[in-house]
Amino acid sequence: AIPAGGFRDIAVNTLAVMNKTPDAAHWMRFMLSERPAVKPTATTPADGRGPQHPNGYRFGETEDYLQRPAPQGEPGTLELRKGVAFGADVTGNIVRPGDTVTYTIQLAHIGGSAPAATVVSDTLPSGVHLAGRPQVAVDGRISPVTVHVDPTSLGWAGLIDAGTKVQITFPVKVERCFGGVQKEIRNVVYARQTDGTRISADAAFKVHCLELGLDNIEIRRYLALRERAIEDAVVDEPGVDADPIGAAALTGTGDENAIAGYVPGTHTVVRTVVKNNNATAVTLGFSFEKIEWTVVAADPDNGDNSRTTTEEMPTDTNDGGRILRIHLEPGESKTIDLPISNPDRSEVAPDQELQGLSAVKLCLLGEEDRICPDPNVLRRLIVRFLLRRSDLGDGPDSTNHFGVAMDAYPGVPANFPVTNDPT
Repeated sequence: AIPAGGFRDIAVNTLAVMNKTPDAAHWMRFMLSERPAVKPTATTPADGRGPQHPNGYRFGETEDYLQRPAPQGEPGTLELRKGVAFGADVTGNIVRPGDTVTYTIQLAHIGGSAPAATVVSDTLPSGVHLAGRPQVAVDGRISPVTVHVDPTSLGWAGLIDAGTKVQITFPVKVERCFGGVQKEIRNVVYARQTDGTRISADAAFKVHCLELGLDNIEIRRYLALRERAIEDAVVDEPGVDADPIGAAALTGTGDENAIAGYVPGTHTVVRTVVKNNNATAVTLGFSFEKIEWTVVAADPDNGDNSRTTTEEMPTDTNDGGRILRIHLEPGESKTIDLPISNPDRSEVAPDQELQGLSAVKLCLLGEEDRICPDPNVLRRLIVRFLLRRSDLGDGPDSTNHFGVAMDAYPGVPANFPVTNDPT
């Protein structure tokens, strides 16, 4: 009951139904009457005044209120910082391959009265890989708390309340680098400022690379015969002699011989022999390019010789091809055989030759490398060879070919058509 001339505060609970615009203004109807509202008829709504019939209410009131939400406010500014801390295995701030360091990302929302929406992204630089799960510490409130992680980057996107500070820490392991030099690894993190611009912060440290290089890797390439055909690169371990000798004197595993040119129909391969002369073990990456055939003028003085050279590396060193990983202990040797496919000889004139070119890119790899990471420790080796035409005579010697007259018998010239008879 409400005393005459008095008032009473009554808490009225409301329920929002299908509120699709929670941040917009809304109307609310409040009804007051002396008695509970009667059941409405089909045409008259029940409110504080009641329907007009003998049981209607003499006193009643209906009020409509416009509810406006409080102002949202404005976000402040974001401050971004990046740091690096060294682990217990690092002495004197001297980082070496295999050590672990910890990166720190600090994001703070300074000033303002409303949450700020932002995106933080951090791509790991070459030379390190993630070594553990990121840890998130929050002083305030952010949404969500989850950090997105993949093998090469991490990031966060969401809302950060005004006055909130968040710190993300994650460990990384330093990968192998070579050449005995100091290498700087710099990590940059980016975030979106409240005005839409991009802000960044970075941290760097130096790594003392291993005293390893390709100068102590002995490599030879030449043509060889295999007893059986192969369809892809094959790695063997024949125990190759370490002395630098020419292709003509090289021997294989017992059923293979070094040859000077490619004879169609034979199981000929381009053989790469590699030996580690370093004092420590190495992992090498080989990327074999597709063998290319070109038409060249016939050279009678150098017709069957294969030639091996080291050439300039093309600008695009990482072509996305498959990398063959070879691990070599000190003094260990291995061979890699690459099959040769038959070229198209339909447009080769009698005074022309087909020349094959086999190129391989070689580099030193770290434990997690899947491509050659450093162009400074990359080498490209070329071997060129000619397609040998089949002998047309009746003797096994190398002089019996289409350019030399044949003998039917010793001392008796042949007098029958051959495949290159112009008549």
